[in-house]
Amino acid sequence: MRISKFSILFLVLIMLLGACNQETNGGGEESSGGGNDTLTWGSASLGSQGYVIIEALASTANNYVDDFRNSTISTAGGAENIVLLDQGEIQMGQATSDVLYAATNGIEPFQQETEFSQVFAYGYWSLPILVPMDSDIQTIEDLKGKRLNVGTTGGSSSIIANAVLGEEGYDIIDEITLEHLNYQEAADALNAGQIDASVLFHMAGNLVAAPFQELAQSMELRPLEFDQDILETVTENNQGLSIETALADTFDFYTEDVQAPGMTGMLVTRPDTDEDIVYELVKVLYENEEEVRNISPELNIFELDYAVEGLVKDYPVHPGAAKYFQEQGIWEDDMIISGQ
Repeated sequence: MRISKFSILFLVLIMLLGACNQETNGGGEESSGGGNDTLTWGSASLGSQGYVIIEALASTANNYVDDFRNSTISTAGGAENIVLLDQGEIQMGQATSDVLYAATNGIEPFQQETEFSQVFAYGYWSLPILVPMDSDIQTIEDLKGKRLNVGTTGGSSSIIANAVLGEEGYDIIDEITLEHLNYQEAADALNAGQIDASVLFHMAGNLVAAPFQELAQSMELRPLEFDQDILETVTENNQGLSIETALADTFDFYTEDVQAPGMTGMLVTRPDTDEDIVYELVKVLYENEEEVRNISPELNIFELDYAVEGLVKDYPVHPGAAKYFQEQGIWEDDMIISGQ
């Protein structure tokens, strides 16, 4: 996942503050659980986009909330955060819409249906498939018989790629040799000609993993165009997926924006988290949304309108968050409130 130099500086600052003020600030991985006056947030792997996002949100909240503190722990990501919420080990966590779909339906990696409440959405990822500029692969169908990296086993990119390429209209997933590489491995393999194509998450349309930024210095890439009718069918069948845009300004050699399958990212909590606490948390973050955006490019679309727009309408929203959105006039009446 991409990390900006500014984000790295921010993380160093957070760690130094945590070391100097661990007792009062409750920040950092050494915190274990959230007493009555502490909310523990689950982030993601150290240095990932999810980690940067949660550190930024919890830190900003601590600047303005007096009634409770916010502590963070590094986790394996959204799926583990849902489990930790269910077990009461954390009170807040980052997740993505594809993970919420799996939790709601009790499918892999979940063993049973697992409850959660959405709080707000903070970003989105699009997932185009990239090939070298001089590749003979011109369409999605041309991937048949080719070697395609779909990301690490069980990861969101693998789940989304399998869903789209296995959909009727394409139905070519069984005719492709699938590789499960991380971004560094995928960039190296593309450069060496060991794979023919790779998926690549674009956060907020144009933020991509560092290994591909480096690869772009020596190799030009182009995204394949998806059939819009097939994408619409996939998203209708799977509430966890959406159609998002990979922006032309991602790389100098991109020529236009590309519509691709994707997902949204959101903060989630337990359904029984105190309503007043969630309301206050949402309120202070959006009253200071410009400060949040300025922390890191990973939060450059953190704004009130997207807070609701990026949520999955079929899944419940915590009543504390819903109350704030109703006051701001952005609540949508067809959305679900937990416990109602």
